[in-house]
Amino acid sequence: MKILREPLFHFLLIGATLFVIFDLVSDPSRSGEDRQIVVSAGRIQQFANIFAKTWQRPPTAEELKGLIDDFVLEEIYYRQAVAMGIDRDDTVIRRLLHLLVELPDAIYTVDCAAHPVHGQAPRRVCCLVQASAVLRV
Repeated sequence: MKILREPLFHFLLIGATLFVIFDLVSDPSRSGEDRQIVVSAGRIQQFANIFAKTWQRPPTAEELKGLIDDFVLEEIYYRQAVAMGIDRDDTVIRRLLHLLVELPDAIYTVDCAAHPVHGQAPRRVCCLVQASAVLRV
């Protein structure tokens, strides 16, 4: 059989074997679920509530769509960063995570009325401004 001596046949046989091996060892739970981003009704309600607290009015349909689009884009970037391994062995990410764990305690202990620039601002806005100064790395 002359075909068994052909390099093209060997190439195709090795390629097919690699595909079979990859299919056997790959994680079946990572099929299409990781590619789907689900924004639940509860999450949409959360967006609307946060918007209403911030702007003292409910969001319009266009504004709510923008909030959902921003969330989806953020989720896409997050998943891409994790897939690229950016979340591992990065000092800046470690510091930010440390601050995020530490900040909730600090947010409630800050007296925003004493802040000269943001004395008239709501407590949360003032604290977030001060927290953003801490987050500069």
